[in-house]
Amino acid sequence: WWWWLSGIKSHIQALDVLHRCMDYVQQQIKLDISQKWFSDEYDVQQWIMNILSENWMETNHPCIVAVNPNNANPHYFPTQDRTSHIRVWNLVMVDIWCRQKNTDSIYADITWMFFVGSTLPDEVQTAWNSLKKARDLWLEFIKYNISTNIVRWCDVDKVVRDVLIDDWFWEYFTHRTGHSIQHEDHAEWVNIDSYEILDDRELIDDWGFSIEPWIYIPQKFWMRTEFDVYIEGNEPRVFWPIQSDIILIN
Repeated sequence: WWWWLSGIKSHIQALDVLHRCMDYVQQQIKLDISQKWFSDEYDVQQWIMNILSENWMETNHPCIVAVNPNNANPHYFPTQDRTSHIRVWNLVMVDIWCRQKNTDSIYADITWMFFVGSTLPDEVQTAWNSLKKARDLWLEFIKYNISTNIVRWCDVDKVVRDVLIDDWFWEYFTHRTGHSIQHEDHAEWVNIDSYEILDDRELIDDWGFSIEPWIYIPQKFWMRTEFDVYIEGNEPRVFWPIQSDIILIN
């Protein structure tokens, strides 16, 4: 489960490609909307898969692109026969992951949120503010505790979970908040989990993982923020800027 130098370099390169995918998605949806051509979830998924292939990246499964209410289903992903068009006032979730095509590589895994419109609905903004608060507190918790205290994976999960419970989202928050990452995207070791399984193992140097708090409101929307973290010298390192606000496509 430890990360190594060449693997870290490959992880950063994968992150670069993933963020270029997100930029392309934003610009292409904006162009299509302006021309009255409404792309669908499967179109966007295939744009991304083509970019990954062109940049010598691979993935274990096609990425997730979902508009509301599809994005309120945690098991949803589009196919050619099951897809919805992206229209004005849609909330769009894009969850993508990849690694370089070599045996020494480490996955990168991120999720971004987009909204097709000029202003977020109040309900969406409120949920996003809560997720962002939970995510940022999580980083602060590790930063100020890992060097002087034993920090367990379940402790980290509880920090995120308590914020969302306090903000009255407890019923929409029903699984763990992160997973190990290495040569596999969901590496089979430790997880940020105090809900499904109490993972009481200690957070230590040289481990990498995702943090992904989320809110699923059935028949309305699914919202998630996700980024990757590496622990080095008792410090959490994030190798790429984290999404600060839902991106407006207007």
